Amino acid sequence: MRKYGEFSVYTHIDHDCVIVHDPQPLPLIDYYQKIQPWIWRCHVDLSAPNKRLWDYFKNFLLKYDKMIVSNHCYLRGDIPVEQQIVLPAIDPLSSKNIPIKKEVIDKTLNKFNIKTDKPIITQISRFDKWKGTPVVASNIGGIPLQIKNGKNGFLFEPDDLNGFADRIIRILKDSKITEFIGKNAIEYVRENFLITRLLSDYLTFLCEFWNGNSGYN
Repeated sequence: MRKYGEFSVYTHIDHDCVIVHDPQPLPLIDYYQKIQPWIWRCHVDLSAPNKRLWDYFKNFLLKYDKMIVSNHCYLRGDIPVEQQIVLPAIDPLSSKNIPIKKEVIDKTLNKFNIKTDKPIITQISRFDKWKGTPVVASNIGGIPLQIKNGKNGFLFEPDDLNGFADRIIRILKDSKITEFIGKNAIEYVRENFLITRLLSDYLTFLCEFWNGNSGYN
């Protein structure tokens, strides 16, 4: 907790609103005079939290005005704090999302001595469907919100190893599946998961604090 106190000495918060991301900085609210809305943006799974840890977090969370989660499964019925669902999003212009030049790809593959005589399968935790490459994923967490099984990707239960293997082999053998799923994946991200939609969501709920009902206007 000493680190939070030290941080507050050098960081002055006089902004219109404070949005705190994830559990690590959650206690910061204890080190400032609260003169504006404080919102906790949670990016982790709250469906079955460790009770001892969750009880500790609640000591701080109860002082916040709102909690934002990314899945209806993460909404909590054991706290009186207002809660809202805001889906994740990507920045299509960030370095990890823009197209990669062939020479960069070749240089990277050579650096790590990765052979190209066989298909490359990789694990991607974010921003994956924007690349237009078919995704075979676990049916857990927030992943089902982004993948419509058989339309813009494929979902299997985490322990269905045969299902994963079979679908990957089918994708590698059938270029039509690759094209169909890849195209649908890009369009689904474009329509639902770009940063412009996230900005609209944020502006909407921030305006609610200044509509005369929040006490902060």
